[in-house]
Amino acid sequence: MTSLSNSILWQRMHEYYSQLGTEVWIDEVVPQQITNNTYLANNYAKQIVAQIQDYILAHGKPDDLPFYIFEIGAGHGRLSFYLLENLRQAFEVFEWPKKWLKFIMTDISLKSLESWQTHHALKPFIDEGWLDIAVFNADRDTELKLAISGQHLKVNSINKPLFVICNYIFDTLAQDAFQVINHRLHEVELVIKNADKIEKGDLKDYFKDAQYEFVKHPVDTNYYSENPVLNKILQDYETESENAAFLMPIGAIMCIENLKKFTNGPVMFLVSDKGVTDKDLFEENDDPDISFHGSVSMMVNFDALRRYTELCGGNCLLMGDKGADFQVANFIFQTDYKIPNTTYTFTNSLSCFSPQDLFDICYIDDEPITKFTSLESIVNILNLAEWDPSIFYDYHEQVIEKLENDAITVGVQHSILNGLERAWRYFFKLEKSQDLPFAIGSTLYNMGFNEKAIEFYNYSLEFFGKDKDTYFNLTLAYQALGNYVKAQEMINESLKIASKNKALAELQKEIESLQVI
Repeated sequence: MTSLSNSILWQRMHEYYSQLGTEVWIDEVVPQQITNNTYLANNYAKQIVAQIQDYILAHGKPDDLPFYIFEIGAGHGRLSFYLLENLRQAFEVFEWPKKWLKFIMTDISLKSLESWQTHHALKPFIDEGWLDIAVFNADRDTELKLAISGQHLKVNSINKPLFVICNYIFDTLAQDAFQVINHRLHEVELVIKNADKIEKGDLKDYFKDAQYEFVKHPVDTNYYSENPVLNKILQDYETESENAAFLMPIGAIMCIENLKKFTNGPVMFLVSDKGVTDKDLFEENDDPDISFHGSVSMMVNFDALRRYTELCGGNCLLMGDKGADFQVANFIFQTDYKIPNTTYTFTNSLSCFSPQDLFDICYIDDEPITKFTSLESIVNILNLAEWDPSIFYDYHEQVIEKLENDAITVGVQHSILNGLERAWRYFFKLEKSQDLPFAIGSTLYNMGFNEKAIEFYNYSLEFFGKDKDTYFNLTLAYQALGNYVKAQEMINESLKIASKNKALAELQKEIESLQVI
């Protein structure tokens, strides 16, 4: 038996992400959409801008040294890109110099860093000097060696507010498990019953093949010998709850403490994760819930993080909806000034509507809503989702079906064109199956914008490779423009890929007959 935080489980988690890198998202093994969307990135950007405004209000115009933003466990990098795009717009509006910002993407996987350096969406920010990258272990490291600039960030090397993004990170860091039974604290220890058998197996199978068992026994509330703040939280839980099962986010707290060392100034942690924000929502006697998705994850105890932040003299901002499984929080440490802009922005943005609400509106059992009565209804959903590229992609076939069968008003046409422009601005190639330029091109073709459709079909070829359907659609677009020579070229390319396809052969004959005329 061993305490949960000392389990081999966490070492295997580290190895899993370190070895596989972005592969786990490219192959859509690990879920990521709810924490990597433009709605959440927009809210993060608002928080960062508001905190910079609070800092300027208190300290006046900053010097030329940058505000640093660290994203911990940036993974595939999609959220980093969304956030950088939002911040670019904000800096232009406020006329802030670019040298005020330095965004650092970090991950434990060297494979991830290699993919970021050449990614079409991230490379321009690297070239501009806004973005740098580093290998970083969230609950161990206290230094950062930047891979692009070679800069070495150490303890107290930052003199401005530091911003830290932790998206779906805390639920994969080490945790301890406890239960209060009749106002008596018990530790819940983990046993992997077949540990020896699966030790040398494939990491991709380790977590689902493991056989878990939990054993509980009474412990004193002075459990953490070197951290009286954590003991105070345990004491309060024992006193306040008759029966309650909860996790103590040890890895998250270690991560917070390590990152606080980079500066004597303010540190803001923007955290999104599945979790519980109030002790009244703790289960009474359940074992820790382990979720499987390639690796494993556990719920984050946001209530404990709030208590920890406040006991350390910090500020904690939590969503208004405490019942949501997915939570967004802002933990702020070491501020020597008031933060009215930050507080108002968070409360105003996340008092009721959250990323989970957005996805609950757009999806049922992970599938997009269907049976809309009108194109306008679908456009309204996409407007609410801010035309997030992934959400638009999931809905684009329904949009096209309505365009093929229903009349379109000028107003709806403008809404779609505006939305398509926004979706493309945030295009980040990741999943093999999500050909966004093809979806945009097909939407434009069905709206009669053939030249623009051709532009996006060519983007599809550039990013996703040669495909018979893309060439087929290019043929139709050129045919609609009366450019039969190019239409012939495209249908020939399509037939090279699928020479026996009857539909392609019939279209080829049609194009040949039009050229004769």
